[in-house]
Amino acid sequence: MTRRYADQVEVKAVAGTPELFLWRGRVYQVRAVLAHWAEARPWWQEVGRSAAGASATADRQPPERSLATLTADWQVWRVEAGPGRLHRTGVFDLIVGRAEGSAEPGWTLIRVSD
Repeated sequence: MTRRYADQVEVKAVAGTPELFLWRGRVYQVRAVLAHWAEARPWWQEVGRSAAGASATADRQPPERSLATLTADWQVWRVEAGPGRLHRTGVFDLIVGRAEGSAEPGWTLIRVSD
């Protein structure tokens, strides 16, 4: 079964590859990287929200965003991980990229398969 999330997670990465992540108070150790790819983020949703926000509040302008920022890709890491040696593992999709409204790239857990 696959579940979707949008949870910010803390990740310890070495050379960009996740090794550990903290999710909901538990530390998960990455046992294997199953896949890694770039995925276009849903920039059209950010544009739609900015336009809606501008029409709702005429005195407040939406933040300026360059085309490069809006179309930047997320890096997706599909990993097998578990909270300990004796616990079952699962497959987690982690993305690293600039979250909306954030100046720095961050990590987000988007899918869990068990």
